[in-house]
Amino acid sequence: MKRCSKCKKEKELSEFSKDKQKIDYHASVCKQCIHLYYLTKNNTRNHPKDWTGILTKQFLLTEYIDNKKSPYVIGKQLNCLAQTVVYNLKKHGIVIRNKKESLKYKQPMTQEHKNNISKNHAKLFGSDNPNFGNHRFSKEKSYNWKGGSYLSKDGYWYVYAKTHPRKVAGAYIKRATFVMEQHIGRYLTKLEMVHHKNLDKSDDRLENLKLMTKSEHSKLHYKQTMKIDKSTGRLVGKV
Repeated sequence: MKRCSKCKKEKELSEFSKDKQKIDYHASVCKQCIHLYYLTKNNTRNHPKDWTGILTKQFLLTEYIDNKKSPYVIGKQLNCLAQTVVYNLKKHGIVIRNKKESLKYKQPMTQEHKNNISKNHAKLFGSDNPNFGNHRFSKEKSYNWKGGSYLSKDGYWYVYAKTHPRKVAGAYIKRATFVMEQHIGRYLTKLEMVHHKNLDKSDDRLENLKLMTKSEHSKLHYKQTMKIDKSTGRLVGKV
């Protein structure tokens, strides 16, 4: 259960959108409140054609050219979209400033805004976070944790082994390699690999695994994909 900061009601976590920047990985406002907010927001903002009497050429020249205000600031002043201001600027033939020119007239950040950013940063990444000092997205703390194993696109199972000397994909190794190493009591060398006897890459039972060198493994699969002439015993082509 979680309390919505907008309607102040206790609701299930499924009623909140996922947000990995939050401590509990869920947004602070419920989906219903967000939906109502955008409904009212869109209803209070009109289409560009309704602003022809307000966003006149003289008004835009004064605010945009003389006062050096951005379309966003003008839109916020009139409670309309910045795109609406840009639409009318183009309509009246007023040249829009490029990014480099816009940065010259960008309003400086207020001290209050800077303090709010610092508070939010401390809440997410600083001492105010209960996970401070630990990696927020490691193992069970990650919202995307699936138990430390996953099936890759090429059909192999991988397991979590962060301290393994031959780890791949961040901190994972093939499950077949892990099973074989547990059986023989040592790490595999760079010249060794594990072969699946029934050719099922996801079947990592010990009785289905065989330790081989990479050279032996390549020769074995090469023979399996070639035709053999029974009379001469020679390879004559691919299957």
